[in-house]
Amino acid sequence: MEKLLGCFEYIKRYHVDMLDSISIMLELFILKNNSPKTLDFLIEQGNKRKNIFDQLNVALQTQINSHQFIPINPNINFLKILKTIQAASTTLNDIEEFLHIVTQKKTANKLFYYSTPLEINELLVRLLDIKSGENIYNPCYGIGSLFLMISQIAQDQNAEVSLYGEELDSRLANVAKLTCQLSNLSFQNLMVNDILKAPCFETKFDKIICNPPNVPHIGVEYLKDDKRFSGLHGLAKTYSEWVFLIHALYYLKKRGVFVLRTQTLQKSSVESEFMQRFYKQGLIEAIIDLPKNIFPHQNSDFCILVLSPNNKEILSIDAKNQRFWKKDGKYNRLINLDLLLDSFFQRKVSEFCSLTPYTKITNLPITLKQNTYNNGISLSELGVEIFRGQRVYGNKNDCKIEYYDVGLADFSDYGMSSGFLTKRTSGDKVKIKKYALKAYDICLSLRGSTPKITIFGEILKSQLAVANTGIVIIRAKDKNQALGLYCYFYSKQGQEALRALYEHYMKTIDVQSLKNLKIPFGFQEGAQSRFDKICALNRQLEKIKHELESLR
Repeated sequence: MEKLLGCFEYIKRYHVDMLDSISIMLELFILKNNSPKTLDFLIEQGNKRKNIFDQLNVALQTQINSHQFIPINPNINFLKILKTIQAASTTLNDIEEFLHIVTQKKTANKLFYYSTPLEINELLVRLLDIKSGENIYNPCYGIGSLFLMISQIAQDQNAEVSLYGEELDSRLANVAKLTCQLSNLSFQNLMVNDILKAPCFETKFDKIICNPPNVPHIGVEYLKDDKRFSGLHGLAKTYSEWVFLIHALYYLKKRGVFVLRTQTLQKSSVESEFMQRFYKQGLIEAIIDLPKNIFPHQNSDFCILVLSPNNKEILSIDAKNQRFWKKDGKYNRLINLDLLLDSFFQRKVSEFCSLTPYTKITNLPITLKQNTYNNGISLSELGVEIFRGQRVYGNKNDCKIEYYDVGLADFSDYGMSSGFLTKRTSGDKVKIKKYALKAYDICLSLRGSTPKITIFGEILKSQLAVANTGIVIIRAKDKNQALGLYCYFYSKQGQEALRALYEHYMKTIDVQSLKNLKIPFGFQEGAQSRFDKICALNRQLEKIKHELESLR
């Protein structure tokens, strides 16, 4: 993959348009996959120092439709790029990964709006549950990265499918048609068209798949008298993706999957009115909340809305759960798709998945939001404060002041920590007062394969102490909440939840993810008596340890 990416970067130097560079790479992939002997012959001629420019163009045009063909700059070292393509693996999986990297990970290329992250593509296509003979429609197909996945899933299912689509930008359409050619899919029904002015198709489609462009505003002047948008033209003024959703639903027969900003389902305005309309028609099959930071340069929360006729209940899946994503550079990537899909198709209720009958839903946007999180409540929703420890000494603002510098050595193994080891006599008084620990603060180790946790009690009412930079502090709203949280973190379930966070961030806990950590409802029940028992057993343990040491 590194050599393919290097080849792309080399081609980019000779072509102004980034999409032309992608098209040329796809053309070369097609040449290799369809006519490897031609590629070998061209390399052989190049090794003999013969000019292969004309022969290469003829070979490419033999494989590529003249309307799609992008010629290569004649100043390029053709032998160099042909050898790279010859040596590289160019399966559909490789091409998918290549497109994912150059459009989603290499954000400097500014192509991330025209494609979808690889794992989201797979999830969307597998949610469709493609059957042989079905037609699939995409109203904004971009560079066609979804088509590579559709081809692979269709091949796995031994299913013949027909593609239909519309795209406003002819340059994107050109790339999409090349991806179809690589995937052995017909692109004769992929149109270049503005769906707002007039649709290309009148037929209904079995399955619809759509990750609409997220733009602040699109024109609505054509919608008022359009039968597709009867009474709906005001939608585009706030959320452009609704235009694509309503347009697509006009054609839907069996199932549609759509990527939307989550806030479009929760607005108490025209958007929620249409969600109510979908609810009354039984169209909402499932809502899958996606992890944060999964789409480059997008700060919104996103979800997948699954629509189909005649539903009796709504499935809510929380894919923000730690088991469904991992860090990948600046952004996150979706993982454990099989578990997500199994929950969807089996309609399984679990800690991250709930099922609500339509008869139990009264106010759709609010109820769904609550339903998605019915397995618990996040720390941030509990109103706790979470922050990192600080270094409060060693700068020009130091003055005389006594306080304790709290580290892992001060953590009791079980229950309440009752003393401090490191006393300091100077520091930044302003910072010390700002970051001073308070009674019933819970402290976690910032790093480690196993989470270390303690709680400090009334001792902090009489002694000044500041946690160092290796500590994360959880400050509850009151004592009872603090004891409940400590007892949860002490439990096997709490330890596993914390350990998952540490492992996810390579043995370092992330403050924002900790804020999103779900705590089970009822976590405070019986916490005082449980905590008292932990502390009592810890005192017995300390006494036994002391007696053992005295025997040395």
